[in-house]
Amino acid sequence: MNPLAVMPRNRNSVFALLICGGLAAMGAPSLSAADFHVLPEARGSGDGSSWANAAAAPAADGWGAEIARLAPGDALRVGSGAYPKVKFGVGKGGAKGAPIVILGEDTGGGLPVFRGSWAKEKPAAGEIFCTIGLNAGFVTIKNLRIENYLAAIVTSGGNEGLVISGLEVKDVRMGVTFKNNARADNPSTWTRDVLVENCTFQGFTKSALRWEGGNRDFRIVNCHGDAGGKPYATDPFHMIYDIRGDTRKDLPDIIGRVHDNNITFAGCTARNAWHEAPAGKNYWNGDGFVAERGVSKLTFVDCMAFDCTDGGWDLKADGVVFKGCVAFRNKRNFRIWGESSFENCIAGYPVKRGGSGGAANFGVYTKGALVLDRCTLVGDAPPFDIEVKGASPDATHVRISNSLVVSVEKELPPLGKQVTATDTEQFIFAKAPKGPVFTTAPSADWDGRGTAFNSLPAYGSQGFRREAAR
Repeated sequence: MNPLAVMPRNRNSVFALLICGGLAAMGAPSLSAADFHVLPEARGSGDGSSWANAAAAPAADGWGAEIARLAPGDALRVGSGAYPKVKFGVGKGGAKGAPIVILGEDTGGGLPVFRGSWAKEKPAAGEIFCTIGLNAGFVTIKNLRIENYLAAIVTSGGNEGLVISGLEVKDVRMGVTFKNNARADNPSTWTRDVLVENCTFQGFTKSALRWEGGNRDFRIVNCHGDAGGKPYATDPFHMIYDIRGDTRKDLPDIIGRVHDNNITFAGCTARNAWHEAPAGKNYWNGDGFVAERGVSKLTFVDCMAFDCTDGGWDLKADGVVFKGCVAFRNKRNFRIWGESSFENCIAGYPVKRGGSGGAANFGVYTKGALVLDRCTLVGDAPPFDIEVKGASPDATHVRISNSLVVSVEKELPPLGKQVTATDTEQFIFAKAPKGPVFTTAPSADWDGRGTAFNSLPAYGSQGFRREAAR
């Protein structure tokens, strides 16, 4: 019998909850919280009371029963080692200020590794590592390595106060998926107040993070998704951060849709989304940050997207704000379908890798207007490709101010009647009218770090700038 199953629960004298920094969103732990320590093999008495007396991990299908025993404020602490084919559900959660916690800890061999049987050659088959049940709230999952799973975490809906932190997810179909079980007239049925922070997703065939309607009030902080490019394009198709909205079919008008909203991304990156059109099709997809129609209130702060076969950003959402964002070497660095504002952003060197459609720094599809202030557009592809059906050829679809449009080797045509430019200059880099433009010569290989594309004093009131400490 696993020692955890018979461990006494003297809730006023058991071990204090010890959690590393960075989880302020959890609130203060309960004074009666308990820690249970597990390793691949038992140590000492094996009662789970400490690392010296760690319990042996449950069987692969036994983790759910152990987690079900956690009360609000309790933590299951998992030490270094490999844990094969584990899968479990979290049927009940904790309480505000006293979440239940599943916490990995480096006890000498790195963070614990949970490894399933999924392989990219058969992307639809495999285990889901963790399912968080309907209405289960105040759950924290932190500092785990999760590899070779169909999905790392799937929520069921109505989940409040989740914290997903410090995960290293590799070789999966999906990283984390947030499902829809919400009603438009009942805010408590939405998944809400969720923090995803300091996570990496490396090598996946669908998405790092995916929202499927009924989700609101999310913060995604310092998360990094690298789809893996062509070797992982076995499953159409990569959308690294994919906000689907409510896509239920044949929904009667009497039932309000529950489109995802109020999601903030800070310091996040998306890389290497790849898609090649199958026979009979022409368009290559594959995007970094994606939002479908109906989604609203998105904010991107200091986020970056690189090397996607379609859009670095491809957003049909309303009310989108960009601050300090970078998009390089995507076919269209920004594809924008709704009114959006850009402050201190840079788009550069768009690359067409195949399929129909041309490269551009901005693909503009909104009948409204994009507003750009203190931005830099660099490269020899068109700065704006405006495709708005039924719009007047003289209608303004871009308002750009205090910005730079810099080509490298060839003269670009004027911005055109659909772009209103104020205090904005367009020129070839070698012929900059005021002298040197950037701290170094521009390069398509820029990784988004440092100050290489900061405008120099001659253009100090125009274009993108970043603090040197970044």
